[in-house]
Amino acid sequence: MAVRRACSLFALILCATACHPAATKSAPCRATPSGLAVPRFVSLKKDSTPARVGPGPDYRMLWVYRAKGLPLLVIQETVDWRRVRDPDGQLAWVHKSALDGVRTVMRTEPSDLQLRDRAASDGRVKAVLTGHSIAVLNMCQGAWCKVTADQISGWAPKEALWGAEDPPVDEQCRKPT
Repeated sequence: MAVRRACSLFALILCATACHPAATKSAPCRATPSGLAVPRFVSLKKDSTPARVGPGPDYRMLWVYRAKGLPLLVIQETVDWRRVRDPDGQLAWVHKSALDGVRTVMRTEPSDLQLRDRAASDGRVKAVLTGHSIAVLNMCQGAWCKVTADQISGWAPKEALWGAEDPPVDEQCRKPT
């Protein structure tokens, strides 16, 4: 004999959303207009991106970013605008259309950074990432990250690259210990 359970459409959607494995892996700690976690790293899609004091075209422009691929940390969002922190620590609002989900990093120091053939300080030097350069972040393993710049990949210490660290966790997201 089959057992029938009465459940509302709302309960079914709630359970499917909350219990689905994919939902639990990427669910943000708080609801955002994009559905993505905040904070998170993104990069600039365009060579010229206006940075504004507030979330809208009517707000005063602070400056124009002129570095395609620049890594930014999204710390707040509206439906169409993202408040970001740049590698210099400056805060501004940019339109979501100017941002890309490609994860990049930046060498913020003026000195060059050696890229190695493996994730170790004694690895063979393959290339050099010049100071203030941007690279695509491929992956990180422990204290080392594999990056690609000008079609050359190599490993660098995570601490030497802005944007390689895990995004800071919002207090609302912390689990009790």
